[in-house]
Amino acid sequence: MNDAVPPALNPVPPPRRGAWGWWVFLAALLAPAVIMALMARSSDAQGVVLGLGGGASALFCGIWLARRLFAGRAWALQVFMAVVFTAVLFPVSAVLCCVGCTLGGGGIDLR
Repeated sequence: MNDAVPPALNPVPPPRRGAWGWWVFLAALLAPAVIMALMARSSDAQGVVLGLGGGASALFCGIWLARRLFAGRAWALQVFMAVVFTAVLFPVSAVLCCVGCTLGGGGIDLR
């Protein structure tokens, strides 16, 4: 008749995702702008950096955001949100490239 109630165990907290992920996201988003600032005087590569670098940056950041914010949800939702985030982040990356070029002392010339 000694039915003592066992003590309740505290639930195990979910593993904490480190803040390093957000630094990687910020570095990937700003990388084309930094490259553009470093080569601002060379107008030959501006279109390539803006198009390929900005596109790759937006794609990486869009996928990263979708996987981070919609983890554990349906795969189709993650893909859809990655496309949405990529479409939103490409103009952001393009503007950051223009700012980087201007701060580097160059002028945007996409001819």
